[in-house]
This record gives sequence, C-alpha cells and structure tokens, in this order.
Amino acid sequence: MIIVSDFPPTPQKRPRVTRFVTFDPSKKDKVAFLKTIFNQLPQTLSTKPLKIDITFNFEHAKSHLKKNGELKPYAPKLHTQRPDIDNLVKFVLDALNGHLYVDDSQIIELSAAKKFAPESCIEIKVVEITE
Repeated sequence: MIIVSDFPPTPQKRPRVTRFVTFDPSKKDKVAFLKTIFNQLPQTLSTKPLKIDITFNFEHAKSHLKKNGELKPYAPKLHTQRPDIDNLVKFVLDALNGHLYVDDSQIIELSAAKKFAPESCIEIKVVEITE
C-alpha cells in the first residue's frame, strides 16, 4: 500500500510535562496530517508485522532557484539541514498509530529519506510481512 500526503514534512515536537498532565504540542498537526490521508487508510487496522518506507519531500528554498525556476549551481543536492529525520519519522508513526496499525511495535523494518522535490509531501509505503 502506498500513501501520499500533501502535508508538509513536520517534526515531532517535544512533549510538555507539568505536575499534573503531559501535553502533546504536535496533536493539531497530527490531526491535520491524518485528514489529508483519511481516504487512503484501510478500513481495518493491520495486526501483522510491517515494513515501512517513508520519503519526506521538501521544496527548495527560493534562494536556491533562479528567476526562471531552475536550480542555481550552488543549490544543495541533498537535504542535510533541519528538521532531523528521526523527529520526522516519529511524527508520522505516532500519527498512524491506531489508524493504520494497532501499535507501532508491529513495525519490524523501517527506512526513511529526506529529499528535495518540486512540492513538499510525504510518501509512505507499507508492506505487511507474512510469516
């Protein structure tokens, strides 16, 4: 199954802890992300082991482009700046927990990549592993 979201890649924010409650500052972003992929999610949750490949596509900064839209010669080819890939992955996996699979402990293989693309989006490939 391949899921594509036009939601811009977003990192998981650190939880805020008080004396009485733990607050997830990424909750609104997760709900917005799920709305973009709601019709692509299966009707039933997967209970099998999963292999997940996630590609985070980022637009080039305007300073990397010429007026005609072509890349400048010094524009970076690889996305090595923030956000960190582990925080991006955590956001997606936490958002899908309970919507695509029962628990993220079912994920036995994971790969992720950050790339430059014409438009920002998140591509998720999910494969159920049969034992």
